[in-house]
Amino acid sequence: MTTIKFNARPAVAGTPWVDPVHPGTRPDVPDGATGPQITRMVSAHKYDLTEFQLFQSTEKALLRKTMEAVEEVYYKSLQDPDEGYSTLSYNDLIVHLNEQYGTLTNDDLDKNIDRMNAQWTGLVGNRWLRIAF
Repeated sequence: MTTIKFNARPAVAGTPWVDPVHPGTRPDVPDGATGPQITRMVSAHKYDLTEFQLFQSTEKALLRKTMEAVEEVYYKSLQDPDEGYSTLSYNDLIVHLNEQYGTLTNDDLDKNIDRMNAQWTGLVGNRWLRIAF
């Protein structure tokens, strides 16, 4: 089975991802621009601003959902003592989890499903688990 390392995925896609940059509060309209040029610049600025806002809200939602799905013990080291997780990006979280805890393959998932579906014997490792009632 072939697995792709997390950092190699953008190269596989053929186009490296670049986070959108905030285009500024107002469009940059040079002196002497004509009406149609100004309209085009304002339209392009609105598009860029919408794209930036969509990126930011999507990243925040992905980060929040991933942090809800993963126990905090796995990413607690990324917490800033003053700002908490407010400066943490989704990419930073995913890279941290991948580098610290590895990559799951389909074989790993299949083995886990088999292990979870197997009948429990009470044997943990090579010792019996004793439960007092």
